[in-house]
Amino acid sequence: MLVQEPQQAAGLAAGRLALFRVPGHSAGHHDPFLGGDMINRLAAEAIGTFWLVFAGCGSALLSAGMPQLGIGVFGIAFAFGLAVVTMVYAIGH
Repeated sequence: MLVQEPQQAAGLAAGRLALFRVPGHSAGHHDPFLGGDMINRLAAEAIGTFWLVFAGCGSALLSAGMPQLGIGVFGIAFAFGLAVVTMVYAIGH
């Protein structure tokens, strides 16, 4: 009876994580800075960061500047969550 070699552990390929060289995976590209894919990702990151800072931090400043509005901690948390959700639906896929 022949004993077969155990297969490589899941996620490892030739000593490297398979995430970096899986065909068809976005991280499997040889040069991610060529083409429009990286530009789209950077633009989405910039827009998402702007919206998160504008909406989330803006609500915190509004709450601190005008406490009579009653936004409070839960309103600030809701604004941050809503900012993330809107960007996921608008830009994410």
